[in-house]
Amino acid sequence: WSASKLLTSYPPLRRKVDSKSIRDVFQPDLTFGSAEEVLMRHVVSFDPLSVSVRFLNSEHQERTSYWESYIVRGSPYVTIKYRAATPMVSPLSNFKSVMCPRDDSGKYKDTPTINKAQVGTFSQATKNNNNTDGHQRLLDSAGATWGVCSMKSGGEPQADVTLTGVQFLFQTQENSTWLVFASSPITLIYDAAGKRTVKASEPFTGVLRFALVPPPVDDDGIASAGSS
Repeated sequence: WSASKLLTSYPPLRRKVDSKSIRDVFQPDLTFGSAEEVLMRHVVSFDPLSVSVRFLNSEHQERTSYWESYIVRGSPYVTIKYRAATPMVSPLSNFKSVMCPRDDSGKYKDTPTINKAQVGTFSQATKNNNNTDGHQRLLDSAGATWGVCSMKSGGEPQADVTLTGVQFLFQTQENSTWLVFASSPITLIYDAAGKRTVKASEPFTGVLRFALVPPPVDDDGIASAGSS
């Protein structure tokens, strides 16, 4: 355990079965924290099946910088709320990949949903920007297309990878795959050289949710960790 970080595990990846018992081993598949120093933590609320824990990053009386999680044993996802804190995530060993989700065509970006207030803007934008693939996308004030995620690298093989958006895909060396959802656009920086850290580019106020994609199981119903 850690006084300054939140550790989460998918024990079936390490399930041991024999004639007398079924044992699930806890190891931290993902570890959550913040770039800022955690000064203290405390329980915000609890009930028989769950607990909310807050990690405070600021000594200010108003406690303006913190992050907290609503923890439920057996939950298929991890939800963390941040307030003026810089999210950091690390895997058990290394990240295998950190990327944007792709659609069925292999594209990173999707077509946004347009509400009534955007119809006029969308109509004007599409007149000036008819994509060759037939998908017409809403342009923001900077003229860039909007999607769930965009990704760029520094160009060098081990350069940091920068991802901006609201949906991301993490895969660890242990073959656990996580879909990441943000309540508002966030920029994440993946240390491609060390393969150990994903960190936000700046303090974030909002919610991140990490949903585990269950791995395939063998004939005995045991999750497969796959090959590294």
